[in-house]
Amino acid sequence: MVKLMTGLINTMNSENTSDMITKYANKRQEAKDKAKENKANNTKESITHCQMLAVKCGAEETSVEYFMATQLFADEASKVIF
Repeated sequence: MVKLMTGLINTMNSENTSDMITKYANKRQEAKDKAKENKANNTKESITHCQMLAVKCGAEETSVEYFMATQLFADEASKVIF
């Protein structure tokens, strides 16, 4: 049992373990960054879609209504309602 625990402790203290932890942390950060990027892209697409809907509803791109629609789309809940 002592040999097993000693071996486990030595393994835990090895450079491989710290490398594994570093790799895991890097992968986790990359996943967070990718999720953030995807969210930003989805937001851009959503706003573009809402702007297109505003134009389809009759708001000209130079009108006050169109401008206000772009302000309204900044809030996620408002986009859903629109």
